Amino acid sequence: MRNLTFKNGSADLSLSKSLLQVLDWLAKIPGKKAVVLIGTGVDSAPPQTPSQYQERIIASEVRVLAVSTSLPFKKLPKKRKHALDDARTAPS
Repeated sequence: MRNLTFKNGSADLSLSKSLLQVLDWLAKIPGKKAVVLIGTGVDSAPPQTPSQYQERIIASEVRVLAVSTSLPFKKLPKKRKHALDDARTAPS
């Protein structure tokens, strides 16, 4: 898993439609099922009615485990010195 790279591409990222298609494929297979969804959460065609989308996922009885790769896209705050640290390093 560490060697996989996930980049924000310029193609259509139909996350919602793709997940529903996978759920349709899995509906034909008996037994317990799970989907590991690895992505940034970017969706070029989000559902028009999120509640119906959520209901369809729940009705499928497939466990969906989402893993976010969006951390590299977020800019982390710079570390700041505390006032006490500044006072210690300030010239006297």
